[in-house]
Amino acid sequence: MSDEKSDSSFHGEGNDLDSEHVDYFNQENVVTLRSMREKVNWDIEESLQEFLDQLDSVISDWKGPLSNLREIFTREEIDRLLMVSATSEYTDLQAYGAGKRFVEFVARSGYKDEPKVDEDGKPLLQRTTPLHNATRRLRFDLVRGLFDIYKRFDVNYTDHDGLTHFHAACVSGHVAVIEKFLEFGQDPDCLNVSLIVDPPLHLALRFSHRKATHSLLKNGADPNLVFQGYTSLHVACNKRRDDLAELLLNIAKEVDQVVQIDALDKKGRTPLHWALLNGKKQTTEALLRDDANPNLADAEGLTPLHYICRKGKGHNLLEMFFKINEELNKPVQIEVEDKKGRTPLHYALRNCGCKKQIVQLLLRYAAKNSHLNLDCNQGGSTPLHIICLKTNDDDADLAKIFFEINDEFNQPWQVNAVDEIDRAAQVWGLSSNVKMAEVLLRNGVDPNLADAAGCTPLHQICKFQSQVMAEQFFEIIDEIQLTVEIDARDNEGNTPLHFLMQNHYLLTKETIELLLKRGVDPNSANAKGLTPLHLICQREIDDGFVEKFFKICDDIQLTLFQKLGNLRSYKSGFRRNLDTSTYPDSFLLNILRLGHDHHTQIYTYKSMQSFIAERKNLLFTRSPTVSAAITPAARAVLSCTGARVRYIWNSVERRAVYSLELGNFAFKAFVRASSCTTRGRAPESAKSFCCTPPPPPRHSAKADFLAFISYRQPIRICEVKSKQISSSQQ
Repeated sequence: MSDEKSDSSFHGEGNDLDSEHVDYFNQENVVTLRSMREKVNWDIEESLQEFLDQLDSVISDWKGPLSNLREIFTREEIDRLLMVSATSEYTDLQAYGAGKRFVEFVARSGYKDEPKVDEDGKPLLQRTTPLHNATRRLRFDLVRGLFDIYKRFDVNYTDHDGLTHFHAACVSGHVAVIEKFLEFGQDPDCLNVSLIVDPPLHLALRFSHRKATHSLLKNGADPNLVFQGYTSLHVACNKRRDDLAELLLNIAKEVDQVVQIDALDKKGRTPLHWALLNGKKQTTEALLRDDANPNLADAEGLTPLHYICRKGKGHNLLEMFFKINEELNKPVQIEVEDKKGRTPLHYALRNCGCKKQIVQLLLRYAAKNSHLNLDCNQGGSTPLHIICLKTNDDDADLAKIFFEINDEFNQPWQVNAVDEIDRAAQVWGLSSNVKMAEVLLRNGVDPNLADAAGCTPLHQICKFQSQVMAEQFFEIIDEIQLTVEIDARDNEGNTPLHFLMQNHYLLTKETIELLLKRGVDPNSANAKGLTPLHLICQREIDDGFVEKFFKICDDIQLTLFQKLGNLRSYKSGFRRNLDTSTYPDSFLLNILRLGHDHHTQIYTYKSMQSFIAERKNLLFTRSPTVSAAITPAARAVLSCTGARVRYIWNSVERRAVYSLELGNFAFKAFVRASSCTTRGRAPESAKSFCCTPPPPPRHSAKADFLAFISYRQPIRICEVKSKQISSSQQ
């Protein structure tokens, strides 16, 4: 727009009014402005904003040449109105628009700010202007107009924080103003001005102003100037634009300036770290070709390769990273660990958003450089360990890739390696995922490999997984023709069947049959003397699985033996009312349903001395009569077996002794004076027991009742008799 046309109309073309009418309207507008000015309270900012809104309507209707504002307002008043215009926020659209139009109106009127001077006539540079406020609010649309008003380039106003007009020009990318300041001798680095305002070159790069960056560097700006730990190259690598760092390096070469390519920030990060952190491919290439160190670690021990793998994206970036360093003959240290003991491969494998291409590139590079068995962390976990810990079907492809690369480069590998804490991750890999298990087994992983607790993959499957997983595991084993130790024991003597009995999700008739048909021993006892049958009886749910277990054994023609020994079944400190004399128990009912003939055939007695030593007071209670002394649960069993009970009083030990005759063998159960007592009458039905809860038993009463009826000799059916204890004997 030409000056003539701009003078004729504030809004441009389309004004057909003659000069006489224009003068009339201008005079009327001037009168209006003066009238409005008289009503303004210049000390209240809200009043100034309202006045600015009113001015907007007058400015919008202004026709013809603009008046000299100094005829209407003082310099201080114009400065106040410009300050309000510069501080308007984007959220207030009316104020925002009014402020912008007022700045344009003042600039077009030809008004120029003049600095205040001291006694010697020198300009006072310490001053906050509307330019400072507009710059802090990033009102770049106002900055250019304000520079037409504050057009003294020999005067660089500085606010209370050290922000200057020269800084404002660099922030807004106003190249013409930058060069004007430099012509008047402005220091391009603004040294000794402020400790809290970025250097001009940093600001130009931070706001991605290429031309401003070029102008500053050509005029001597220091590319290695450090502000709060960062150089200009750090800033360039931390912005969105991918060409700023290359621009900075190229211009520095043109003006014979050396850029510190591996400068460290306050956290020990180089520009290359920042470029990779932000996924900048062009910047990364420029830095590497300018001799950036590809292996330099930051304060946390993270190398550039760590940064690529931690991000988990951009396999093209990683591929380029390896390629350029190979061209430059700079080996990349793939096995280096950070302060947490993690290698780049560790981060790539642990990353939830991990791309297979990244892992493949790392493994291929490792194999090419004979590092395929490198440790992933300080614990000694190899890549295969970390892969095995991933549980998705897609993650099995990582294991497949590992073996394929190994075969391609003919690298030896420790397939059954165990890490520093003696944990074979393959155990988890074999037991957590069918696809992963198949890949591992087909590549030579031992299906009987045990972890630190002695658990094999089959232990883990029976403990945590489902019936489907168990079936598919054996299908793979059969197909590959491997041998599995079906009765392998962990450090506590538990077999897979022990774990199975405690897995409520996996414990099904089909799963038990699956193990039993493959030869698992149903009578094996662990280190605590517990057999799988004990563990079934300890389950909290009443699903009749005891009978199912017996039936399964009968169906596959197995003989189940109850082995006694140490029958302790609960850890120290664990307390539950599990005594069958206290509550109805599904186990006892299942035993009773079997009948006399059945249970005498499937149980065998062993180690009665151990039973007597540890089971003195669990079956009987102290009472004047034998019939009341026998707990209801014990009584129910006696009625089923037909055993004979005789009463004996031991005057020396002052305690009652009961002799229970069972065929050719009899044992004595001692009842201590502190033992529990019965309350009320014993119920006739064996399905409902109601007694005063005894002290928490040290052992499993369920196992006691198994032992109680576990005798090979035929049980003589006799009537249970009672005898009254005299008061003198008590």
